[in-house]
Amino acid sequence: MKTKVLFVTTYIVRDLIGNTLVGYTLERKYNFEIKYTNAYDIKNKIIDFNPDILIMDHLTWNFKVKELEFAKNFNIYNIILPTEGLIFKDEIVLSNSGIQHKSYNYIDLYLFWAERQFNTIKKQNLFEDSKLKICGVPRFDFYNSKFDFFSLSNSDFREKYGINNNNPIVLWSTNTPYAGWDKNEIIRRYITRSDFDENYISNYYDDNNNQFDKHSNIIIRLAKDFPNLNFVIKIHPAEKIKHYEDFFQKNNKFSNIYIEYKDPILPFLKNANLLLHRNCTTAAEFWMLNKTTFQLEFNDFKVGNDSIYYSLNQVFNDYEHLKISIQQFFEGNYIDDYKSKKEEFISFYFYKIDGNSHLRVAENIFENFTKYNSKIDSNQRALLLNDLLKKENSKIKNRILSILRGLLGLTSKQSLRFWKKDKPKDKTVGEVEPDVNTINSNYETFDKFLKY
Repeated sequence: MKTKVLFVTTYIVRDLIGNTLVGYTLERKYNFEIKYTNAYDIKNKIIDFNPDILIMDHLTWNFKVKELEFAKNFNIYNIILPTEGLIFKDEIVLSNSGIQHKSYNYIDLYLFWAERQFNTIKKQNLFEDSKLKICGVPRFDFYNSKFDFFSLSNSDFREKYGINNNNPIVLWSTNTPYAGWDKNEIIRRYITRSDFDENYISNYYDDNNNQFDKHSNIIIRLAKDFPNLNFVIKIHPAEKIKHYEDFFQKNNKFSNIYIEYKDPILPFLKNANLLLHRNCTTAAEFWMLNKTTFQLEFNDFKVGNDSIYYSLNQVFNDYEHLKISIQQFFEGNYIDDYKSKKEEFISFYFYKIDGNSHLRVAENIFENFTKYNSKIDSNQRALLLNDLLKKENSKIKNRILSILRGLLGLTSKQSLRFWKKDKPKDKTVGEVEPDVNTINSNYETFDKFLKY
């Protein structure tokens, strides 16, 4: 019988590429069965799928720890495989791990990116050493040359995204996930679901909106001043797409501005000449390709900047300085003095960019799960989950809801909250269900080049 894995993938555009590489390896090398899912309704998905293993990415929110607890009650093996961005502060590392919710009671295996996160968790003395492993970042395996087969050529890239010229590409990777959202709702979420300081979240929200306003206008000025450069805006998967569409539609007179949000950032980083950003993990990804990044800092931000970025790329808070530096860069007169520091940084925060992180993750999952002494086999668990489902369905409240759905012609998965039906949902690309066609396409490509 195959070992079944429920693989939670929070941000499909960002994380699915790396997760499918891990899942593919588990299937081909170790005969596992993988079901990819978004981060919603995990309890019911556990009941439906009856997994032996649950893989989640972070435990910042209390409800995610409750889902982990639910899984542990049925002796499911719980694994944390982080996919979240670059984290510098210990308190954020701890929050992401769910320490504030006592998540350590339910975690069987924690697979870290590198020493930075590993050291913070280890010194809490809450886990056995055997449960903590450093593996690297699976999605960053694609920055190693052995995965060049997964890359688009520059001409194919330009054709796919409608860039009908050979002019150089300046990529702006956005990083303002809360710009344009309701401030009170964002604060409520962080206060009720986690343990963040309200003042910190309020300042972070204000920074996001200020950053969007300032840096969007900087891109407009650059597009006007450099008509022979292409400016590609790659929207973060958690951001409100309409926020960008509305802003740049007002400035659609510039034919050298392109907006993209549907696809992973990998081909954009590989085909861009220069990256503009602020405190974004994509800067580190650009450094893995031995390329130059410019940090935009056009505001007095309340939360402040992480000093590490100041030491690894040039920071700009003056437009004329930025404009002159971009001109020098494309004339070949800009000297990047940060390359040696970047290599040390990558090692400490991401372990190795050797193309083997997915192998280390898969091997650790297989070996540690094999040692796991399960008290309930999958058949027993299926019976228990089925009994739980019957009890839930027999409750008066749920029976009434079932009757109402039947009368309205709704399935058990459809909401009865009709008052929200006409409310337009803000569009993002982050948290949809994984697309089966994309998963199959990734697997087909892996089959051609990977011999597992």
